Amino acid sequence: MNSNRLTLFRWFIAVVCVVALSHCADSTMDTSEEGTEAYSSIEGEATSLLGLCGGPKGLQCPKSQYCKIRAGGCDTPAEYGKCTSFPQVCPLFLKPVCGCDGKTYGNECEMEMAGISKDYDGVCKNTCVDDSQCVKGSVCDPNSCNADSGLCTPVPSTCPRIFAPVCGCNGKTYGNDCLRLKAGTGLAYPGKCKCQSVTCPVGQDGIDTNGDGCADTCKAKCNDTCDCYKAGLSYSKPCPLLCASCDNYWTCGSDGYCHEGCGPVPLESLLCGNDCLQTGWCPDGYECVEETQCSCPPGVDPTMCDGPCFITGMCKKKEPGCCASDADCLSPAAKLVCVEGVCEPAPGPGLCWDNGDCAQGSHCEGAITCPCGALCIVPSQPGKCIPDEPVCLSDADCPSGTHCELETICPCGTNPGSDPTCLAPCYLKGKCVPNLPPGCCKADSDCKTGMACVAGVCEPKPPMGQCWKDADCGEHYVCKGAITCPCGAQCFVASKPGVCEPKYPMCQPTGACPTGSTCTCVPPPGCPECDSCFFMCVPNPTKIGCYGDQDCPTGTKCNAGEICLPPPGCAPGMICPAVCYGYCVN
Repeated sequence: MNSNRLTLFRWFIAVVCVVALSHCADSTMDTSEEGTEAYSSIEGEATSLLGLCGGPKGLQCPKSQYCKIRAGGCDTPAEYGKCTSFPQVCPLFLKPVCGCDGKTYGNECEMEMAGISKDYDGVCKNTCVDDSQCVKGSVCDPNSCNADSGLCTPVPSTCPRIFAPVCGCNGKTYGNDCLRLKAGTGLAYPGKCKCQSVTCPVGQDGIDTNGDGCADTCKAKCNDTCDCYKAGLSYSKPCPLLCASCDNYWTCGSDGYCHEGCGPVPLESLLCGNDCLQTGWCPDGYECVEETQCSCPPGVDPTMCDGPCFITGMCKKKEPGCCASDADCLSPAAKLVCVEGVCEPAPGPGLCWDNGDCAQGSHCEGAITCPCGALCIVPSQPGKCIPDEPVCLSDADCPSGTHCELETICPCGTNPGSDPTCLAPCYLKGKCVPNLPPGCCKADSDCKTGMACVAGVCEPKPPMGQCWKDADCGEHYVCKGAITCPCGAQCFVASKPGVCEPKYPMCQPTGACPTGSTCTCVPPPGCPECDSCFFMCVPNPTKIGCYGDQDCPTGTKCNAGEICLPPPGCAPGMICPAVCYGYCVN
């Protein structure tokens, strides 16, 4: 009895000493078989035996545990903590916390797995002077443009594609704050940077070249290069005459604005800057045409001023006659071919004007042609030779590793009466597709009884009301929510059937339906033979065109002689057999 009391007394003293360890640091109890001391000394380190850690003695935890202190107690001297086991697995969700080591963790569990206690919720708001004081992947983002310090802020590897402009301390506007952060500049204020745009003369537009959201230069609009020479523009600086044909020149860019150039003058620029009435010169294939030009004050639209006006000569390309064949396009300079009556350059390898330019087994796609004499917005340009898709009528027509999938093609549509002048019959068209992996099914017949072929996998046939596809539900229902994992694929979610849902609105037997539909009793999904039914507003049937009874549903016949027309190509006065069709009737 006395021994038990002594043991309890020792435990009481141990707890009191741990709670107020700083006041009884010298009260370390003797190590005994009963293990009643508050801590022991191992290799000079104080080791906790009661689950407490830290404190003035720096109590340590076993290797399988770490010392967890209260949240926010990181900077408290001699803070006591509790020995806590490391977590084994952490959930995959993002709820950032800041640890006592100044690092941001994805969630509290990840922080505990690293053996760190929590300072506060959210990302760490560490102050800094420069990037060197921040962890890898973060930069020191200044608090303001003139601030001496900032906060260590993580830099995303990619920025979101959203437009929320901010103004950087460098005076540039960024699409969002992430782009500003990646550019390494501080935040001046939200929104676009305030700046002053230049004022441009009539006929010129202000252009923003530095991306700050304000126009800083003016550019003249043009439809062709000669418009730039008519606009009275000035060169920014003289061009060094480093070659016989070098000089300043203007060109009309693809953006619709005049651009200044320096170097060998292109032919189109040379023609626009040349008054052929004075020089008497135009290159081969061009002719001198008189044009009236008016001199106007700067900033005044040439079409709105009174002059003075004068006549100049412009070299214009001669309009050749239309070609009838490639023989009309003979040229010593280049090989030309006749395309829609126009002599065009012969297409290079892999390019084409029509299917005749492509090798057997391929066809021409994407060619743009402008017929002779036409005014086209888009100039002619060759297309590309594209390999034909392999066609087949059976698996024997396909290369190894593929099989033939047939499709019924009806040029006249599935409803013959929709176009009585169309006489083209339906035909089969096949294409070679890769074989399914071994063990995959093609049809329900490849599966055992009670199984259905779903995306190449034999799956159990769904019970009534469930489905893999619309056909499992019946005519008046659709299949929704089915998940299928194709044969040979690795899917995170297993296949499961969906639910048959009504295709049309439900109704009461005596209730009203929208115009064009009738409240009809339809069988339950997947059970056409059931006696019970659901009431739906089913669209009223439309007339079905037909040529014979074979085109009509069961229980109806074709009154094929109702409408008769002469066949296509039957000229007046000719005796042609009539083409008759009708509609399916009860």
